[in-house]
Amino acid sequence: MIGYHIINHRSRKWWRCLFFHFMMGSALNTYIVAKESYPEAVRREWPNMQDFVQDLADGLIGDYAAGKDAPIFDTARPARVHTII
Repeated sequence: MIGYHIINHRSRKWWRCLFFHFMMGSALNTYIVAKESYPEAVRREWPNMQDFVQDLADGLIGDYAAGKDAPIFDTARPARVHTII
């Protein structure tokens, strides 16, 4: 099952290929453990591996939106405000 890659990771970088290999191995292990932990009646309607990985990714990403601007923090020292009395 791990020979069938759901994620297209064609890359020249060896570490990226290795990362996706281990990530898909972890997803496969999670799929098997989750499927075996439910009763037989629920397992008949269990999603396939690709849908499971998609749901897993959606759950990990959550409500993140790429278009949102990140909060900007001012790291400079605050200027002193001089008041004339």
